[in-house]
Amino acid sequence: MVFQQHALAPRLTACANVLVGALGWIALWRATLWHWPARGVAAAEDCLALAGLGQRRADSLSGGQRQHVAIAQALAQHAQV
Repeated sequence: MVFQQHALAPRLTACANVLVGALGWIALWRATLWHWPARGVAAAEDCLALAGLGQRRADSLSGGQRQHVAIAQALAQHAQV
């Protein structure tokens, strides 16, 4: 189940919100400096492309598009289904 009003950071882009979901496997200094590994950014962009979203800010997304970001976040984390 994915909530329609998923807790996204409104000032961040959809890609940045997907990357924030990867904080469990990224070094703290990288997250603090917003220095994400290239493979992480590529994976987030691929997952967003699968969800049909681009580089838009989270506060401009509809409820359904927020759900798509949440799904992309789960896909980028390689979550077990």
